[in-house]
Amino acid sequence: MLLLLVSALPDYAKAQVLLEQAGITVSLPNKSWKLHEEKESANSYVCIFKRAALKDTAGNDVIPNIAVISEPVDASIDVVSYSIRLRNKTGFKVTHSLTSSDLKCPYKNLIAYQGTYTDRKGLQHTIYVIYMIKNNVGIQIILDTTTDLFPICDKEFKKFMKSIT
Repeated sequence: MLLLLVSALPDYAKAQVLLEQAGITVSLPNKSWKLHEEKESANSYVCIFKRAALKDTAGNDVIPNIAVISEPVDASIDVVSYSIRLRNKTGFKVTHSLTSSDLKCPYKNLIAYQGTYTDRKGLQHTIYVIYMIKNNVGIQIILDTTTDLFPICDKEFKKFMKSIT
């Protein structure tokens, strides 16, 4: 279940979202971002946020998104093993490895990557993928937009990543 915790400050961008199943709190980057979908099953939880559409240089409407996926993990698994297992299932090319310091994220037990992939329509995407483990919950966060719009979304993605607690 998703809980929205609005701070006493009037700025909507400071609204915090508690992702209870994942055990983390995040803040949406700005008013352009909204909860799109939330799914829960016995083995996983998925929460997807979508941004208002942006026009790319070709005039296409592109909707950037952020997905948070969590699942129970065995207490013996560490974040490195968890990231390797999931990265092998995901079809993106790693361009940079990142740390919590690079992301300016207060949560330290994570591994993150910046990467690229090509979607079914042939559009190139640039993404951030973060792997975390918190209280025997494995968390994967994917921040995704087309490469053309990445310079615009990168600032918003970094705000989101910085807010993870």
